[in-house]
Order: sequence, then structure tokens, then C-alpha cells
Amino acid sequence: MKFLLDQALGGLCKWLRILGYDAISLREDPETILKKAQEEGRIIVTRTRGLFEKIKGKGQVYFIRENKPLFQLKELFGNLDLKVREETLFSRCLLCNQELREVSPDEVKDRVPDFIFRTHTHFSECPKCHRVFWGGTHYERMIKTLREVFGEDNWG
Repeated sequence: MKFLLDQALGGLCKWLRILGYDAISLREDPETILKKAQEEGRIIVTRTRGLFEKIKGKGQVYFIRENKPLFQLKELFGNLDLKVREETLFSRCLLCNQELREVSPDEVKDRVPDFIFRTHTHFSECPKCHRVFWGGTHYERMIKTLREVFGEDNWG
């Protein structure tokens, strides 16, 4: 499932990427947004009433009512009957949306702090921006937050 979000939903876009969904954010006119979504098979998600009114009925479009990104995520998941899938967590670059590839510690030795290199064995890299990712305390906090928001019933 692929998403196209308007600029008002940048936080939601990040959380969708954390969950492994292909999610892009655009600041364009309604026609451009609709065209890109149709060309790429994306679901449009907006919090902008004017945009929603202009494109509803012309594709799969969801209007988000919640204000906070995690509640927006929960609202969207409820509308689409989605579940959190552990196997796809942290599989996309948070900056450029590319699927991450696993890399060996030796490949990133000179690109991560010494302590991280010595204490971690699993690393991922974005093939586009070459940012390196690893499961640190932020990873654990995000998992805890997702479990609190969704509860155990929404994990698939």
C-alpha cells in the first residue's frame, strides 16, 4: 500500500515510513496531487478540507480529522483496517522513503560512532541518501509508543 500525503501531514508521513509504508508528501495543486496518486497507485491522505473537496470521488482519498500524528496514524489504520507488521518496521528511509538495505558492520565502520560500531551488529543503509540506521534507544521508544497507541490487537 502506497500513500501520498499533503504537506499538513508531515508527521504522519514519517510514522508511515517507520511502519514500512511507501509514503510521500507533496505540496502541489489538487490536479497534480491527483495525477501523481493515480500514476503511482497511491492513496491520498489529506487534512486540508479544500483539497479533499476538490478530489473526493476521483480516487481513494481519506480526510484525517485528528491533529496529532500518532492519532492520525491510528485513525488512518482504523479506516483502512491495517495492522502493524513487525517485519516491515524501520524498513524505509525516514528522509527519502527508499527501502533500506542491510549492510555489514564493516561497511559502515567509518560512518557510525565508535560506541555504536562496538555495540551493534545490525545496520541498514539507504541506497539513495546513504544514511545509516541501527536499532538504538530511539527504536525501542518508537516500538513502545506504537504498542501504547495501537495495543496488542493491532499487531499482525
